[in-house]
Amino acid sequence: VAMSEVDLSHYNLLPKITADAGYKYRTSEDGTSINGSSSITSERSHITANLDVTWNVLDFGISYIRGKQQLDLALIVEERRRQVVHNIVKEVRAAFWRVVAVEQSLPELNILMGQVDGALASSEQLMEEGLGNRSDHLVYQRELLETLSQLEVTKRDMLAARVNLAALMNVRPDSHFTLAVDNETKWLPLLFPFSIDEAEHLALRQRTELRAEAYQTRVYARESKVAILRMLPGLSFTGGINYDSDYNLINSNWGSMGIPLTWNLMHIFKLSVLFIGTH
Repeated sequence: VAMSEVDLSHYNLLPKITADAGYKYRTSEDGTSINGSSSITSERSHITANLDVTWNVLDFGISYIRGKQQLDLALIVEERRRQVVHNIVKEVRAAFWRVVAVEQSLPELNILMGQVDGALASSEQLMEEGLGNRSDHLVYQRELLETLSQLEVTKRDMLAARVNLAALMNVRPDSHFTLAVDNETKWLPLLFPFSIDEAEHLALRQRTELRAEAYQTRVYARESKVAILRMLPGLSFTGGINYDSDYNLINSNWGSMGIPLTWNLMHIFKLSVLFIGTH
């Protein structure tokens, strides 16, 4: 969408083409009176049509700068997209290795939970047989129940890791899949091809937030140029073809052209305020 807006901004560089047609009617004739004699200069009703082409040099310059700004805004959006992709890759990588750790640790966790259940059952049996101090058994059983509760929470988190990885891979949560892991090298540290200084330089250069701010700075700088250009006079080139069905006209069809120069004098005061604020 952002790149489409950049393409649309290019059309602002083209001249403006205006087509106009209409029907005119007046309640009385239009004419002149000289020395007691009158003449009709136009019909009471007639049809007009014209096609005009206008190209303003100032608008062209402003539209060119606006196009550059729109391109920078599209680059900012691209940096946001790159950040989203980076976050997804990071989440998938973390979820992948979390599931690898779960698949290795879950059997041992189940064994540990079974041992805790066995210890809890043994303590209850000893308490029923009257062996040992009853309060000591109750304290021990409470600690075992707290440990069992923590193990169940850990197991639930482990099982949720696989569901999270399935969601990141865009597969059904109940889908069966096997992770391709080399058991001989999975615990080896990854080789880092950069030094610390190179890594810091690369991280700063590729950081999406900093790159987006750099593009935004260029947008602000070009906005100041647009403000200055608006204070200049505008030179336009116009041309067109015209038609009028009024039979009083000598020529019903004619062409026209002009080079008008317009300048809003109030911009002079804006320019003076700008210079005062700058100094």
